[in-house]
This record gives sequence, C-alpha cells and structure tokens, in this order.
Amino acid sequence: MNGTNGNQNDYPENALVPYPVILAASKGDPDAMKIVLQHFSGYIASLSMRKLYDERGNVYFGVDEEIGIELYRRVPKMLFIFVGVVVPLLLIIIILVATNTVSLTYSGFAIDSENNLYLGKTGGKIDVYSGGKIVKSISLMTSKGYAFTIKKDKLVVAALSNIYILDLEGNILEKKECLNDTEYNKLFKEKNIFIDSEGNKFILSNVFGYYSIKSRDNNEIYSMPIFDYVVKIILFCTFVSFIIFVPLIIYKWRKYP
Repeated sequence: MNGTNGNQNDYPENALVPYPVILAASKGDPDAMKIVLQHFSGYIASLSMRKLYDERGNVYFGVDEEIGIELYRRVPKMLFIFVGVVVPLLLIIIILVATNTVSLTYSGFAIDSENNLYLGKTGGKIDVYSGGKIVKSISLMTSKGYAFTIKKDKLVVAALSNIYILDLEGNILEKKECLNDTEYNKLFKEKNIFIDSEGNKFILSNVFGYYSIKSRDNNEIYSMPIFDYVVKIILFCTFVSFIIFVPLIIYKWRKYP
C-alpha cells in the first residue's frame, strides 16, 4: 500500500505520509494532494489490474486506465475526509489527557474523617474535593499505575514495588519496599469500594463509562464532569470509526468494478 511513482517524494517509499501533508491535502492544497496520490499510486495500480483481451482474443493482465482514474478520484474524497476529521480529534484528546485537563478513568477513591473526597486520577495525581469543589491536589511519586486508600487519616499508596505512607497534605511519612504486588493488588481490587472509620460504605460505579460515587443509601457525592464524559464518548466513537470505516474504504477500493 506504499507504492510510489518514481519515488518523487522526499521520504522513503515505505514511510507513512506525514500528517501535515495529509492535513494540507484535506484542505485542498494541490501540491499536498499530488504527494498523497503519488504515495498511493502503486497500490492504486494494483487495484486497477484486470483481465484484458488483445485484438486476437488472447488474455492478458493489465491496468484498466478508467478504473485507475476513478480510484485516483476517490482517494481524496474517502481518505482525506476521514483522516481530516478523525486525526485532529485524536490529537485534541491526547493533549487534553496528557495535560490532565480531563480524566477518563480513575485510580480509586477514599474519604477522610472530615468527609473530604480523595479521587485518584491519571498522571499520578489525587484531587481532593470538599463540598463538590477541588480544594487541593496531591502529586504522587509516580506517574504510572498506582492504587491507594486512607487509613487513620493517612494516605496509603502502592506504586510499583514500593508502598508509601503520606499525611493528608501529601508529605511522605514512610516508604517501604514491597517484594511482591500483594498490597497493590489488594488496593486495586478494592479501588471501587471504600469503608470509612465509622463503617459507612461508598461505591464508585461505572455505567456506560460514566463514573459516580454514591453512599450506601444511594446519596451521590461525586459525578464525572460532563465534558470529560463527552471526550470519552468521542474517543470511543473515533476508535470504532477506525475499526469500521478503514476496512470499509479498503473494501470499496477492492470491490470497485
């Protein structure tokens, strides 16, 4: 699928077309469109191969120019529209997640003796909520996977091979090495349930990707921001579109009569 015509591009034949070129082509830039078409010319030629007959009725295989021209015409329409819409959305979502502007998943939760909610988010950060608003954020010593809880108003954080004990301001009080993943696995399994010192039970529920935290009597104390949920839906739809539309585009190319 990486054939080129005379290798007129400035990048190797087996390389992908750079995204800026695709973006420019989707906006109608003639030079960019020419580069993309040259890049796919070999593949288009292979799709245009048909059984033909010479003047004496002998069978031979060759490129049907009419089909080739039609495929050239269809490449910008199908490919540019799809890539021009989906790729920018993906880039925006990646930026939002990387900058912790949105949180699509959570790394557990806990509640202290003053009923403040501690919610673990991506990037090694725990946001602290009071009255439904963030009052502070605690940056952990890891940006990778972690699990945590609160015991006697102290944060217990399991990250990789270490267990950290922190005060509620995020200061490390104790660090100990864990030779196995027992503590991490235990906290990870319990990340959707928290029981406070008075025996009150809280549950983190996930309904179609929408997170909320409720008490045993079904009183909601936290719900996922709508903007975060919309971004999550867009990401899911983008992923599904890749699974469905990319094979569909290739199928239409191959089945073109």
